[in-house]
Amino acid sequence: MSILKPKVIVLSIPLLLATIIALVLTSPLIAGRIQSQGKTDSFEYSIQGDKERSVYVTVGVNMDDADARQKYIDVNIQRGNELVNNKQNGLVPVQITFIRPVSVSEVKQLVESTGFIVDSFLLVGHSTISQQRGTRIQFSSLDSAVPERELIDPNTGEEIVFEGVMVLKGDVPSNTYGLGQWLANDLTYLVDTSEVEMRELLNERHANEIVGKEIEISIPSPFWDLDW
Repeated sequence: MSILKPKVIVLSIPLLLATIIALVLTSPLIAGRIQSQGKTDSFEYSIQGDKERSVYVTVGVNMDDADARQKYIDVNIQRGNELVNNKQNGLVPVQITFIRPVSVSEVKQLVESTGFIVDSFLLVGHSTISQQRGTRIQFSSLDSAVPERELIDPNTGEEIVFEGVMVLKGDVPSNTYGLGQWLANDLTYLVDTSEVEMRELLNERHANEIVGKEIEISIPSPFWDLDW
């Protein structure tokens, strides 16, 4: 799936949460869903889900606010180092945002050397006609076919030429050779382990809402705000 985006549009957290709530309250298809909200020192979150099957959690940060963004980054650095220092060596969920598009071959090398298990990744590039920025998300490993370009408009021949991977999501060992290597890598802008904290919060604050359910957590990335 590709998205062409001419400029960055970021909803404030209160507006985003209000929009989610409005959709829940006004859609008859979502009747009977649970709805909760909460926050930590560095992010806010909302919870939706079927009472019988699944829980969907959205973590939100106002990336337009430089202080809020930096605090979110700092908290993730601290949490990441704590996970490494705990020496549990288990897999932890992580989302990597690079400082710039990184070639697929280079990301593959990093993935292989750190034991990273890829769930999905985001390619970024530019239009061949308008030069607008575009993206493509793939829910697969890097061993699958990765396109170098993609046709957007068959009438004009407009394509997105992909320049590399900007966001990488999956699981990595929480040791010096896994998560520790990502934290120390100069190519990373944000090594996000917020899902670890979010799952702990779900157990502590929302145990009755999640018992027996599949949990899906969406983590934000500031990649649109970076220079690429």
